[in-house]
Amino acid sequence: MRRHRVLSLAGLLFLAAVLAGCSVREAPTAASLTPVAIQMDLSRLSDTMAYARMFEIVHDPGEYLGKTARIQGTYVPVPDPAREGLYYHFLLVADITGCCEIGIEFFLDGRRYPEDYPPEYARIELEGVFDMATVSGNRHICLKAEKIRVIWKAEPVPPPVP
Repeated sequence: MRRHRVLSLAGLLFLAAVLAGCSVREAPTAASLTPVAIQMDLSRLSDTMAYARMFEIVHDPGEYLGKTARIQGTYVPVPDPAREGLYYHFLLVADITGCCEIGIEFFLDGRRYPEDYPPEYARIELEGVFDMATVSGNRHICLKAEKIRVIWKAEPVPPPVP
């Protein structure tokens, strides 16, 4: 009985300490008063979780349209086979093993390829708004990117040794 009371009292003291610690407020800083523009920060997720979320976004885009996001992945430019000089720009998000990946097309207004884009296969971070694009009559979700940041550039692959 006495042991039960001691354990109960210890539990209550622990709970009181936790609650007291939670009630401490820090003075607001300028950064904490600034409204957060990013509604979905996939860059903070593990590779596998970011892949899973992107899979969901691409396959069921309705609730994501108009939301701002930050996403990291691999940059891949894809030439249009029908129109020379036209490229589509994709961000590929892969799981941790690299066996599964999903891509999302992105647009950078006012930028020209290749001058204003990172090198092929660079690891990049995009910030932008989810929207819909139409290509050859097919609609798909895309990211209208407002910011692009190169995290690291891919090293060129040396030619095979004969």
